[in-house]
Amino acid sequence: MFRPTKPSRFSLIFIFGILTAVVLAVFLPFNLDDEFVSAINRNVCSAKDGGYGFGRVRWTTRNAQCLNSKKMLATCFRNFPNPREAYTENGQFLCAPENHFCVPRFLKVPTLNYDAGCQKIDTPAGGTKGAGDVDDIACSSGIKFDAPIYLLSKITADNTAYTDSITACSVQQEGSKENLSTLSPCTGEAGIDFDAGPTYEACITTADSVDNVNVAFHWFLRPDISTKKRDLSDMEIPSFTIRYKNETGDNRPRPQIKLTIGNRTELI
Repeated sequence: MFRPTKPSRFSLIFIFGILTAVVLAVFLPFNLDDEFVSAINRNVCSAKDGGYGFGRVRWTTRNAQCLNSKKMLATCFRNFPNPREAYTENGQFLCAPENHFCVPRFLKVPTLNYDAGCQKIDTPAGGTKGAGDVDDIACSSGIKFDAPIYLLSKITADNTAYTDSITACSVQQEGSKENLSTLSPCTGEAGIDFDAGPTYEACITTADSVDNVNVAFHWFLRPDISTKKRDLSDMEIPSFTIRYKNETGDNRPRPQIKLTIGNRTELI
């Protein structure tokens, strides 16, 4: 008569370890420690690669979007083994360094594959309008960017009692009199395109009533993740006609054209 044996302590620990690894792999995001502007070009999904030989698995990144200021969600395509299965799954990735944030990539040329990156933002920057400052203007310390970036800008008084005493605020390139944004009164946020390289600063103008008072302020920057990208996986291929003219007069077959929209590819 067969009697099941009691599992050993070692086997229980081994099984628990395997289950824990699976749970962590599914629910915890992968940490990203470097700075980049494109998750697609960086191929963040390669963090899911594993195995070797016939058991190896390789992934490429189809698209990415920010879930919040630190975390991104990417669509990962398994290109080995058997890419013809067109198997995809989502992966979460964390911009791990404290001053790295998830930033949507807004391209000047429209694309169906939305994208995002992890970029360094040294925020906040501070400044003080000193007591007795005759022109009532003060500017913050400077901030530079290693790559072009679009951010939301907000300037606030450290002491809320002086909020109404800041009559105007602006953001400009250091050494330039041209403002990238100006708010009067200094409330709300402004969207700004920053270039790579130059140093930018925030400036405030205060009321005469605080001429003899120190007014400290800070300049905050954050990614604009409010715009949600639509899911393109179920998008219908648009209808159109392509006419092919054989100039040589022979029986060459009409060439096939590959059309990719979102995660779908069609030969036409």
